[in-house]
Amino acid sequence: MKTIKRTICLLLVWMLVAAGIEGIQVKAAGTGKFAYPQFTMMKGEKLPLQFTDKRSVREYTWTSSDAKTASVSKKGVVKAKKVGTAVITGTKGNESVTCNLTIKKKPKSIIYLTFDDGPSRYSTPKILKILKKNNVKATFFELKPAKKDYDLTQRILDEGHTLAIHGYQHKYEKVYQSDAGYRRNLDKLQALFYSKFGVWCTLSRFPGGSSNTVSRHYNKGIMTRLSKKVGTWGYKYFDWNVSSSDAGGAKNAGQVFRSVKSGLVKGRENVILMHDFSHNDKTIRALDRVIKYGKKKGFVFKAMTAATTEVHHGINN
Repeated sequence: MKTIKRTICLLLVWMLVAAGIEGIQVKAAGTGKFAYPQFTMMKGEKLPLQFTDKRSVREYTWTSSDAKTASVSKKGVVKAKKVGTAVITGTKGNESVTCNLTIKKKPKSIIYLTFDDGPSRYSTPKILKILKKNNVKATFFELKPAKKDYDLTQRILDEGHTLAIHGYQHKYEKVYQSDAGYRRNLDKLQALFYSKFGVWCTLSRFPGGSSNTVSRHYNKGIMTRLSKKVGTWGYKYFDWNVSSSDAGGAKNAGQVFRSVKSGLVKGRENVILMHDFSHNDKTIRALDRVIKYGKKKGFVFKAMTAATTEVHHGINN
């Protein structure tokens, strides 16, 4: 009976992907704990394949059913080349895993709304309500949620948003004490999200961004090292190219809106930094206006996926 239920669940998820419903962070599942039994990506994106038990993808031989639509390297990195579907297969002896891939056209002008430092019992529900009203998906770079707030993290997932990693904690003196310490800060939260919510999170954001200078006080050169290492640990890291200034500078909703408006650029992927920490009323009050302005100007709102192209700052430490 359990096998039948699991099969039906996987079939329903694949039907959603095939139907073109985007912004859904599917639960990791599949033979050998393969993280991506099905996946939707956009033309030009790259997806590093992974196993949730962190076995090496290099142990497998990878092939594509249609290399003109999607190619896959020996290192297990899929490249979306044109709109269509393909099946990526990895084999190791008698074992095989597959990724049913759907590739869509990439909009010219994209907005990724990202929210750091949540979840918050005050701010997160209000932000989710605004996003739902506008039929917009976003990405939440969370800190370790309190147990009483697990329902907020679950709601983020249930409503089709992407869950990402800001860190198990945000204390600079702890986070940037050592390279190994920073990796633990990622791995502990990734493990918690997987065990409690069943999602495999590989998107991350450095506390303070990769361009921060505060880390100099605790470990000279650590950002230079970490920016090179996180990819080898199986993570992507995202900075931003549009700041809402809601964590410093902006004093009201009007200033948040103007900060976002001045940073948006047509013809690129705009990653907007916002926050859902407690009582962030200026962002809550500005969000609906930001969304309506973006849609009016022809931007397409998307939630990030494991294939989204990274946006990086220059490193200052």
